[in-house]
Amino acid sequence: MAQTALKTKTLNIRTTEEHYNAVQNLARFEGKSVSDFVLDAVIEKIEDWEDLQAIREYEESVSDGSVKYCTLDEIIEGHNLDV
Repeated sequence: MAQTALKTKTLNIRTTEEHYNAVQNLARFEGKSVSDFVLDAVIEKIEDWEDLQAIREYEESVSDGSVKYCTLDEIIEGHNLDV
């Protein structure tokens, strides 16, 4: 089966020479290109934001009482599990 190529976009970033040098040094330390290092950092930031959104949704559910807590025994009994 043939693989389809992912469409990519170019992202340009303006930064100070000091910040660029820091990114370049960190990328070199991790054995990555500057582009790959920055992309990985951006993806990690997006994933952190998604995790934070999930936590906020959970906390909101706890606050409004829509989260139901069960003991292990209640789960076993409720699903007729033979443990």
